[in-house]
Amino acid sequence: MKKFSLKYMVLMLAASVVLIMSSCKNNDTYLEMRAGPWKVTKAEIRFYHNFSSSPDSVATFGSDTLGYFNFYFGNPASVYTLINYPSRFLIKDYDATYEVHDYNREILMISNLVGSNWVDTHFTVTGYNKKKQSWLAISDDYNGNVISENIWVEKQ
Repeated sequence: MKKFSLKYMVLMLAASVVLIMSSCKNNDTYLEMRAGPWKVTKAEIRFYHNFSSSPDSVATFGSDTLGYFNFYFGNPASVYTLINYPSRFLIKDYDATYEVHDYNREILMISNLVGSNWVDTHFTVTGYNKKKQSWLAISDDYNGNVISENIWVEKQ
């Protein structure tokens, strides 16, 4: 009976250690998850005019060759952007930069150097810890005209 109790206690201790270690997963792996290539699987651009709540026109693009983003660590963090559809916010850029806020991972900022000016695009990220995400950028001219671009990406 004593052998059974000792074996049972050792087994329970080992199971407890495994359970504790698996529950103490490091949640600060978002930048590691962001790094690497992301394929664009779909893009949708919506145009709103005259303060309308429904879009006047929608352009949807779906193909295997829409483009991709390749995120690199560094100071500053860089992203190689290849866009093969008529994006309203992004351009092909071999040396863009990106920023992810530690306190709000639902915001991704990609900065492109256009001429001599940096142009920042803020994306709202849906599913920021998932391999399939949706990024949304909105531009409002405050005269009733809004453009929104939704990009669906998948981690490669």
